[in-house]
Amino acid sequence: QVDESRKPATKARGNVLFLRGDQTGNVRIPAGRIVRTQPDGKGDIYRYVTDELAVLPEGAASVAVPATAEEYGQGANAAVGQICELVTPVEGISGVTNAADWLIEEGADAESDASLRRRYVLAWQRQAGVTRAAYEAAALSVPGVVDVYVADQHPRGEGTVDVVVMGTAGMPTSSLLSDVRAALDAAIVINHDLLVRAPEPVNVSVKAVLELLSGDADSVKAEAENWVRSMFSYGDDPDIPRFSIGKDVVRDRLASGLVSIAGVKR
Repeated sequence: QVDESRKPATKARGNVLFLRGDQTGNVRIPAGRIVRTQPDGKGDIYRYVTDELAVLPEGAASVAVPATAEEYGQGANAAVGQICELVTPVEGISGVTNAADWLIEEGADAESDASLRRRYVLAWQRQAGVTRAAYEAAALSVPGVVDVYVADQHPRGEGTVDVVVMGTAGMPTSSLLSDVRAALDAAIVINHDLLVRAPEPVNVSVKAVLELLSGDADSVKAEAENWVRSMFSYGDDPDIPRFSIGKDVVRDRLASGLVSIAGVKR
């Protein structure tokens, strides 16, 4: 018998940059200031509330202020520059933004049935001992982890194991890596040289030319672009055959989704 419960949704938390306006001297930024994104492709807007009092020091152009999303879910894991509107005015502040590494903790959706089933199977398999399944089960038990790759063939020499983690925002935060390390240390008690790390990013350029049978070209293009992006996104939707950690980007897998779009001939 195994005991696996659904991973809960979590809120995104990170450092938002408050930018100086014309005012000189120290600028006081009270806790509870609200910032937000502009509408995304679905029309969704995400709001964040600052966690603590902050001060923009005299002579500094900006200050990083920790803020937490109002809503649960990975949708609030904003990309660089998406947080760009100051809802609650602050005297002396001209605007806000978020840097590429702004996240402190990833937001995550409540675990899907597909993900829970995967972990349930791993929970049975890990009873065989310290196997690859045991590492995967421990890492995937952490909220915010959506994929894991276990390099167990001595990647850094005899007795070494690397656990490569993907989070809901893509590259994992240091907080998420620490949580995974703690989960592994608690579940696997053997003398090994364990490294928990992020994947090595690889840039992929995708260019496709579609021949249409019917439909509006702009609408079809938008749907095609969304499909390609979804293949490289982070989640556990079984209907999207995503490219997981360390896997090749196969052209035919991209093409199969593109030709399934209504109005596309090839």
